[in-house]
Amino acid sequence: MDILETLRILNLIGSDVDSGASLAELTAAIGNPTPSSKVVEQLSSKLDGGASVTTLNIGQQTCLVFWSRREFCKGVAIFSSRLGRAVRQNQPWFRALMALVRIEIDPSEFLISAPEMTCHRFVERAAERLGRRSVSVWLPKRTKNDWQQWLKKIADNRSPDGIFVSPFFGGDGREIGRDRIVAELAEKLLVFNCARGGNIETLMQEMSASERVGASPKKDIVIVRSGSDESDVDCEAARQWFIVDLPKGTRKRASDECNTSESRSLGQLIFLDEIVELKPLLVHWTRGAHGPWPGQTEQQYVDELLDTACCGAETVRSNPLALLTLTRILQQRRLLGSGATIRAAEKVVCLTSVALEQFPARRVYRRHRGHWDFEPYGIAFSAAAMEGLAKPAIYGNDDTWKELQISQRWRFQSSATLTGDIDWRAEEEWRVAEDLVFEHWDDGVYPFVAGLSDVASVRAVWSGPIIVLEKEGESKAGH
Repeated sequence: MDILETLRILNLIGSDVDSGASLAELTAAIGNPTPSSKVVEQLSSKLDGGASVTTLNIGQQTCLVFWSRREFCKGVAIFSSRLGRAVRQNQPWFRALMALVRIEIDPSEFLISAPEMTCHRFVERAAERLGRRSVSVWLPKRTKNDWQQWLKKIADNRSPDGIFVSPFFGGDGREIGRDRIVAELAEKLLVFNCARGGNIETLMQEMSASERVGASPKKDIVIVRSGSDESDVDCEAARQWFIVDLPKGTRKRASDECNTSESRSLGQLIFLDEIVELKPLLVHWTRGAHGPWPGQTEQQYVDELLDTACCGAETVRSNPLALLTLTRILQQRRLLGSGATIRAAEKVVCLTSVALEQFPARRVYRRHRGHWDFEPYGIAFSAAAMEGLAKPAIYGNDDTWKELQISQRWRFQSSATLTGDIDWRAEEEWRVAEDLVFEHWDDGVYPFVAGLSDVASVRAVWSGPIIVLEKEGESKAGH
């Protein structure tokens, strides 16, 4: 059935609009729809391929819901407050997700989720990996009463399980949020990482109310808490579901895992007062990755998060993100170049000749870039190992850039910010073109960490020397 016929059945346009009408004319002809139950039945009987359409009432407003299947099956929706930027450190969240999908969702049920929701990409992938069916919900644009777009989405749909929610009509026209729409479509609601007093908690209170005018029946709500979660989410008639979690502050210290002789046999621990003999050094500090690693696809990133949760790797949760980046680099024996902040847009690896002893005093948050400089994790390379590979950055202004040969522009760095408040020359930057691969280097590579409690994580992937910036009150002899 074509869009024009569907519009007529819904009484959105009159019979005077012919098949030659343009999209603009069709849109202009669409009035305020008031489809009756008879109209909905009529539409359902005419839809091909076993699809179905029904009405959904929320408050005093109504919308149409189209699904590619003939019968609406029991739906389960998962809700969560935002995860924040440090997603990799939310392992209890991913462990709860995998457990919920496996235990709470029957193979006959559908997981429903909208792409705009916080957990959509993780829910969709978890369902696929655990053999559960998931359905994406297309929601109407909040700023448009766009029936034409709704019908086009239905016409273009190739998925056997797509759900398409039309614009709302009737009532006071008040905006209805995406979470509320998805919750009304589901029979069971699974909730975790629910912020106290937040939007999700408010929504669950509404969905569990004993009397809900003009809406679907009261929901089966499951609230998940980790073992260390002390929040008291207020939701009437919700089931509580606990995930056993590693208590805070249980990250193992290096001193708990190795003694002096063992550490010396694997690789020496070097403290700041001992690095004089290693100088000069060129240093690369690491930062946390807020999303996929360089070169990692979105699906590989999601799979990594779900796999780590399944194996219960608590080091991911307890370790700083910059340390996780360091261990990944050491596993691959490669620093990946980036051209993101390089004027020539060429891939480079950045290093500094600033002494490691100065890092604590130099550590600063760059608000305009959203990250810290001079982090206490990274790799120091001996100048001998870097000979012929690293070149000092060429500091200057626009005139300097124009004078540089094209082959040397990868080394250019502005001397200061446009406002003059940051002098980049203080970073004493050096650069390596493309990637820096140290897979077969026997000497001259020294990972460094903030303190002794970080050593075990690095030692799991690195058998060579490790520089420790702070002794954390422990004597070298005791280690």
